[in-house]
Amino acid sequence: MSFINIKQKTSTLKEVIKRKKEKAKVKAKLIEEEGNYYLQDKHTKLKVKVKQSFLSQLNKVRIFSLLKVKDGYEITGFSKILTLPKQRKEVKFLVETEAYKEMKETFERAIIKIHNVASKKGIIVMRYNNDADGVAGAYALKEAILKEYDIEPLMLPNRSPFYSYKDAIKDVNLIRKLNKSKKPVMFILLDMGSSGELISYFKLMEENIGIVVIDHHPLTIELPSAVLLLNPSIYGKEEITAGAVASELGYMIAGLRVTSGVLAAISFYGDKIYNEVLEAYMEKVKDKYTYEEIKKISKVVDVEAFLGSNHLAPLLYKKDITDEIPTAEVKIPEDKIWICQLLKDTQMAPSTSEARRLIKQGALKIDGEKITNENLELEKGFEGIVKLGKKRIKKVRIY
Repeated sequence: MSFINIKQKTSTLKEVIKRKKEKAKVKAKLIEEEGNYYLQDKHTKLKVKVKQSFLSQLNKVRIFSLLKVKDGYEITGFSKILTLPKQRKEVKFLVETEAYKEMKETFERAIIKIHNVASKKGIIVMRYNNDADGVAGAYALKEAILKEYDIEPLMLPNRSPFYSYKDAIKDVNLIRKLNKSKKPVMFILLDMGSSGELISYFKLMEENIGIVVIDHHPLTIELPSAVLLLNPSIYGKEEITAGAVASELGYMIAGLRVTSGVLAAISFYGDKIYNEVLEAYMEKVKDKYTYEEIKKISKVVDVEAFLGSNHLAPLLYKKDITDEIPTAEVKIPEDKIWICQLLKDTQMAPSTSEARRLIKQGALKIDGEKITNENLELEKGFEGIVKLGKKRIKKVRIY
């Protein structure tokens, strides 16, 4: 569906159909008066002005059925279905917090930005940190946009926890290849820091790409005014994950209560944030999932082998996937082993120096927790899921 812009208020259109019940069809005619075009109800003669630039979409059909639908109105003319602008959605939170209240206007602006691209079947790119928090938030937004607009965002998990200039160059080149027809484009950067390399944002802006940043880390630089930032940490209220913010945005777009609630809870467990906000999300989905189930999902949600186009589906269907992770058993002569040596011995890194470099870059996670200490030692008896970078993951046992 594509959207027709009208200059008159939607309230006028309500008068056209108020005499009919919900979902009752009303005959309307496309008419021309002094060079302007209107949709006119055949019985009440009330009319709504239509911009001339959209007449080509009407395919010169003169008789339509005007149908009231949820939050809007549809015109049906033979094989053409065109939707009139919806009224602005009221922002309603799945879980209401002080930080969310402060962010209400920003949420509204994000909804409008997404709508302006998605309603025109543009390209929405989701760049997200490849951990439980980032993945959960990205999946929540993807499902909402898919349900509401029938378009699927391009999902790009990120190895580093910030958006670099190198990432921006790659993304711009990708968009140039994909967007030959010059559709509107927007990027949603999720759980990748509120700062990053400032030049990377300008690189996207040069291409007329809209940017929404969803994050929960402290802001260390002033972002360009064209970048829309959703970050609860700015308000110094409750500790809230980026995934939860994205889940709330998804809930506002499509009203997916269970999906939004579950994914928000997963993001909290993934980042090991246990507070009253997590409790509130769990309360919303307690009839579907237990605490233990959510906790288990969050531990393995970033297993790359299961992060495809529908990467959370196996987890949300409560499939136990931990047995499918490759296992590595390491026998050590001492009581402890250096983490870099462990990564080499398990063939996750070609050398200890390469392992050290990757750890410094933030590529190592143990049981979902990011490890940046390259001098870490693990004790004999350790068992856990070790992930290095995007694709190297093993269930390790030290004996």
